[in-house]
Amino acid sequence: IGFTSVMVETDKLEDGQVQLLSTDNVVVLPVDTVVRIQVTASDVLHSFAVPAFGIKVDAVPGRLNETWAKIEKPGVYYGQCSELCGKDHGFMPIEVHAVSKEDFAKWVVEKGGKMPAPVAAEAPVSEVPANTDDKIQSPKEEGQPVATPVTPATPATSGEDGQ
Repeated sequence: IGFTSVMVETDKLEDGQVQLLSTDNVVVLPVDTVVRIQVTASDVLHSFAVPAFGIKVDAVPGRLNETWAKIEKPGVYYGQCSELCGKDHGFMPIEVHAVSKEDFAKWVVEKGGKMPAPVAAEAPVSEVPANTDDKIQSPKEEGQPVATPVTPATPATSGEDGQ
């Protein structure tokens, strides 16, 4: 599931929302489940940081970085872009709602998606032979397609120009 969220402006805050921390599109994650989090960036270095989860992972343009979390208690957790990334750095909050597995499944359906298939514990690991040549070849040279970076999540911005 990928999405973009933006900080809610002070004059648009609703009851229960926190100034400078609430977002228009929250991250919803299930409790008692190991969740893989993948991040990248489309412009400059950013960093996805949620201190309550012990997570800080850099979001680098053209690179997909990942980490994981297992949230034990339902609730609302906040984070922030923790990389000095430009004039709007202070306005890139992360809002995570940790919910039951059942509520998470409902949220996924509401978002128009479907739950990912469970990964089998006994899934075979594919082996790739080591390159024993002295010359390192790029995937393109070996005739393999070059992967296109995907953007599963983009840190929020709130500049005057809407970027």
